[in-house]
Amino acid sequence: MKSAYFEKFGIANLEVKDLEEPKPDKDHILIRVEYATVNPIDYFTVEGRRKIHPLPHIPGVEIFGSVAEGEDKGKKVVVYPRLFCGSCYLCVSGKEMLCSGELFGVSSNGGFSELALVPKKNVFFIEESISEEVASSLGVGALTAYHAMKLVEHGENVAIFGATGHTGMFLIQFAKMRNCHVFAITRKKSRWLKDFGADEILSPEEAYEKLKGKCTAVIDPLGSQTFSLSFPLVSKGGKFITFGILTGDKVELSLFTTYSNEISIFGVTGGTRKEMFEVIKLAPRLKVRVWKEFKLEKIKEAFSELMKPEREGKILLKV
Repeated sequence: MKSAYFEKFGIANLEVKDLEEPKPDKDHILIRVEYATVNPIDYFTVEGRRKIHPLPHIPGVEIFGSVAEGEDKGKKVVVYPRLFCGSCYLCVSGKEMLCSGELFGVSSNGGFSELALVPKKNVFFIEESISEEVASSLGVGALTAYHAMKLVEHGENVAIFGATGHTGMFLIQFAKMRNCHVFAITRKKSRWLKDFGADEILSPEEAYEKLKGKCTAVIDPLGSQTFSLSFPLVSKGGKFITFGILTGDKVELSLFTTYSNEISIFGVTGGTRKEMFEVIKLAPRLKVRVWKEFKLEKIKEAFSELMKPEREGKILLKV
């Protein structure tokens, strides 16, 4: 099977070669991968910023494909990427994304390969009618955004940083489903965000001047470089939600401002399997913008595009 893999950390060390096909057992399903999305987590994996297993390693957290063999052969599937035991307190209380902290494609070989071996409990069947662009975004982009948006009440004023990114597109759509007023924050001033549901499009600096202390919910998945512009937007009694460190993870926070204004800070990661079901049901109503599409052989170019500041939308990988 043709696979992208690395023996040493670093994008320059990625290779695409024919590897031996994995053999499924009673606990795993063999998936024929059709499309995958290239995410920052994949970049961090290849660059050695995550603890990975095994090495040599096939990355690829977010995939869409079909069952390769058995009675369900040919049925379309997506993968819930969180690895979990299913029996600990976190799992039985509906927080399986916190169980091990490990991910398919990071703590196991992933989906940048013609075939991928996936735990049965992580496989979700989907309708044929769901497009490959949307289907290949359900496990990370859509699920993470949906899980974060569960913290937002109907009708709130929501500021979304990184609005043109993979999760940003879904945050806007889920916010509109909750009848929120959505401020899409991006330096690109991308008008297409209006088609996704954005009410206003502002740069981070414009948002700071116009919205300081006026947003009941602020979502910033970008990291430290935008924190000084995003956190001040939170109103008294409001909430700040984060799930990304693309630009760094160290910030300076005033505890006095936080407690005196009763600001809640939420860190979210992934989502639950129940939420995965809910996202799949909503999939026919969702859309994505593909920035560029690459074949598996062009995986290095795909990673190069992922990190470009002018990117608007997701990187789609045709496997």
